[in-house]
Amino acid sequence: MPRSYRLGKRADTAALTRRRILDAGWAEIEIAGYRPASVEAIAARAGVTRVTVYRHFASRGELLEAIAWDQIGRARLDRLDAARAHPDVIEATRLFLHENCLLFSDIGQILRAMLEVEREEPEIAVVLSVTYRGRRLESLRQLAERIAASTHLAAGWTTDGVCDALEILTGIEAFEVLTTRASRTASDAAEALFSMARSFLAENH
Repeated sequence: MPRSYRLGKRADTAALTRRRILDAGWAEIEIAGYRPASVEAIAARAGVTRVTVYRHFASRGELLEAIAWDQIGRARLDRLDAARAHPDVIEATRLFLHENCLLFSDIGQILRAMLEVEREEPEIAVVLSVTYRGRRLESLRQLAERIAASTHLAAGWTTDGVCDALEILTGIEAFEVLTTRASRTASDAAEALFSMARSFLAENH
């Protein structure tokens, strides 16, 4: 058997094992939460030994970080970027709110779980800093600057004011209020949020 073939097969097996551990990790977190989720429980669910888990992840913190990145990576953050880039800033705002609601619909559960444990789990805080806070706030600032530079900024509003409003409208708390307490779908929630965004959007001057 050629050495390259053996190495390739070994790499495939390792990738499959890593995938099983990540999937088992999230399944365990869904049931137990981040704090109780132990390496031993995750290993048992994945059908591997504790040693195998540590062969792929140096620590429990690294494992939790990898699980978080894996789940966040499924969120298609590029769709938010595409929405924000629409040439019409009013439509860009509407599309951004829509895609943001779909994102929460897809990953709201893991995001909420991450927000609840970030103080105790520094690795989770890093993921949130880069994604939910970092990339999201950067996107909001860019959209606010586009609105402020257009002819569609409503009277009395500033770039900072629009950015603050967008941060509130795109927060998971607003999404949960509209979908959980008010029983709206993600799409209906997005339309409700866009109606609120009309306060800083002018059709024309």
